[in-house]
Amino acid sequence: MRGDAGAIAELLREQYGLLRKYLLKLCLSGPLAEDLAQETMIRAVESIGRFRGESAFSTWLLAIATRVYLDEKRRETRRDRRQSAYAEAERMKLAHSYPELRLELLEALAALPDEQRAAVLLKHYYGYSYEEIGKLSGVAAGTAKSRVHHGLAKLRKELTEE
Repeated sequence: MRGDAGAIAELLREQYGLLRKYLLKLCLSGPLAEDLAQETMIRAVESIGRFRGESAFSTWLLAIATRVYLDEKRRETRRDRRQSAYAEAERMKLAHSYPELRLELLEALAALPDEQRAAVLLKHYYGYSYEEIGKLSGVAAGTAKSRVHHGLAKLRKELTEE
């Protein structure tokens, strides 16, 4: 696969839908998900030589996407931007665009810290193991398990209070 631009392009085309859906659930913003997907694709092409095939290509791609997302969130924090009425409107649009996701769940997910939201989505929506989530996020499996546990506890509390 290394050096074969056609094969790389085909792999990326095949995985784009999965990647975009993951990022959409992670960042809860369609335009931001598109931007992050494009940045993920660029980084994947730039670092394809480091793909060893020890995991599925989709897993490797989601690891890059998770890092791209967390990098963006760190930049956003440094700029001290807070979610505004625009972000709330985006969440409302997302809820209407994807009726299988309840608005309450989206709001509860949005309230989670970024690392917990990513861990919960990777575990319970995409079915990754704690070890895989740890590798995707660059943390120990125990840390990934803790993030999932605490994220789920916060979601349960938020969703049962209403």
